[in-house]
Amino acid sequence: LGSECKAEADIEQFEGQRIQGNLRSQWQLVKEKKWGFVACNDLFPGNVFWHLEENPKMKDLKFQRGDVVEFEVYRDISRGDKSQSRARNMEFIQAGEKEEQKVREKKLTP
Repeated sequence: LGSECKAEADIEQFEGQRIQGNLRSQWQLVKEKKWGFVACNDLFPGNVFWHLEENPKMKDLKFQRGDVVEFEVYRDISRGDKSQSRARNMEFIQAGEKEEQKVREKKLTP
């Protein structure tokens, strides 16, 4: 099993549940493409795909990469054999820690 398959197998246990994760896509990209990714590194490896159409509360928000959201994990069976876990009914929880701040803190830590 490759890491992508392993991530998909691990996420299945969360289907039907609401979980929190960090956005992997900025609002400008999502506005243009109508989709993005969210990660839940403390629960399972890999990213979860989400579409703006299934997450209307995210439509007018100017979110950043790393911001915390809560969402429902579900199985998209519309793609037949290529079904995948996806995120829907996403809600913004709070701004994430800025990448520059993380880098500064790492440099300051002895």
